[in-house]
Amino acid sequence: MGLPVGVSILMPSGLKFAGLQKRTIRAYRVAVSRFLLHAKLCHLPLRTQTEVDAAVADYINMLYQEGDSLAQAGHILSGLKRFIPQMRLKLPLASQYFRNWQRIHAPARAIPLSWDLLQAMAAVCLTLAKPGVALMLYLGFFCLLRTSEMLALQWCHLILHERRPQISVIIPYSKTSNGNPQVLVFEDANVWRLACTLQRTNGSEAFLWPGRPHRFRCFWRSLLTLLHFGQEDYVPYGIRRGGASWCFLETASMDATLHRGRWTCAKTAKQYVDQGTLAMAKTLWNKAQRRSVRKWSLKGARILKRLRQ
Repeated sequence: MGLPVGVSILMPSGLKFAGLQKRTIRAYRVAVSRFLLHAKLCHLPLRTQTEVDAAVADYINMLYQEGDSLAQAGHILSGLKRFIPQMRLKLPLASQYFRNWQRIHAPARAIPLSWDLLQAMAAVCLTLAKPGVALMLYLGFFCLLRTSEMLALQWCHLILHERRPQISVIIPYSKTSNGNPQVLVFEDANVWRLACTLQRTNGSEAFLWPGRPHRFRCFWRSLLTLLHFGQEDYVPYGIRRGGASWCFLETASMDATLHRGRWTCAKTAKQYVDQGTLAMAKTLWNKAQRRSVRKWSLKGARILKRLRQ
C-alpha cells in the first residue's frame, strides 16, 4: 500500500479524532499537504510503504538542512499516522531521522520574566485602564500558565474565596490534561483584591483578554517598548518560565513547583526550573531598563495596595 500523490487531506471528524484540537488537526493537514506537494514536484515514487518511508525521511532531512522547525517534521509523521493509521508502524527510517533530530535539537528557550518586570508590565496595564489584562498577567505568573491558557481565561474560571485572599483558577483545557479541566489555587492579598474589584463589573462569560491572540502579542510588544526593552527581548511564554523559577525560589519545594506547573515528570520540572533560573541570572538590563522597571513596579504595588474589597 502506498500513498497517492494526488490525495486530498480533508479536515477529519468523528470519534477517530476525538480529543484533538482543530488547530492540531489543521497543522497535521498543512504539514502532510506540503510534503505531498514536494513529492509531486520532485516526482518521488509513493507506490509502496517503503517508498513513502524513504520520501518522508528525505523530506525531514531537507527540513533539517534548511533550518526549518522540528515541529514541522513531527507534524508530518503524526499527520500520516493519524490520517492513514496503516502507516503507524511503516515509517521506520523517517522516525529514526526524526529521533536523531530530537537528540541534537537545542531549542531556543524563552527568557523568564522576573517578578519586578511582571509587576511593571501589570502596572502599565492598570494605568492604561486595562485592569483585566493586568490580572491575567498576575494569574499567568502565579499559576504558571501557558500563553494559550491565559488567553482562554474567562471570569467564570475564577473562584474568589471569601474568608481568605485565595483565588482558585480553573483551566478548562491544557495540553497535559487529556481534555480534562485542572484547578490551581494561590494566595496573594493584592491580586485577590484586584480580582474582587473587577469581578463585580464583568460578566461571567467575558474574557480577561477580550481580543484575538494576535492583538495580544502586538500589545505585549508595546509594553516592552514602553519599558525600554526590544520587542523580541521577551515573549509571553516567559511568564510561565519566570513564574516557575519564582515559585521554586519562594517555596524551596520542587514538589510544589511541579504541582503548580502540572508537569508529569519531576526530572523535566527540575531541568525547566534550573535552566530558567540560570537564564534569568544571566540576563542583564541596561540603566534605562532598570530605572523604568523599578519605577513602574513600585507604582503597580502602590495601586494594588490602595484597592479595597
